[in-house]
Amino acid sequence: YNVAGYDIITIFAGTNDVGRGLRLGTLGNESDADFDETTTIGALRSMLEYIRANNPTCEIYLITPLRSGLASRPYEKMVQDAEGIISTGNMYGIKVINLLYESGIGKGNIDTFLYDELHPNNEGLKG
Repeated sequence: YNVAGYDIITIFAGTNDVGRGLRLGTLGNESDADFDETTTIGALRSMLEYIRANNPTCEIYLITPLRSGLASRPYEKMVQDAEGIISTGNMYGIKVINLLYESGIGKGNIDTFLYDELHPNNEGLKG
């Protein structure tokens, strides 16, 4: 992918990884150069390394998954992925938009903000 010339890149990660049963993986060390791209964190680190190598001044934002009501995306797994994304962002000094904890979507109001227990409806998009 050509990431040169972009001022801002956003990476919304985790939701489909949890739904597909992808392993979270481990953060590892800053000096690591090889990543297990079959895991959420490994794939994310690989992307971040690529972006930083090809556009070092680009502002990057990581976005955690929203809360979901689907059985394939249990809250506990979403928390694990969100925490992994947050830790990865911290390692790279990247801003993280934490939708899981800060969107206002949670237990008791999922049907109000998500039309299919996963994607925001018009009310859910108001933020």
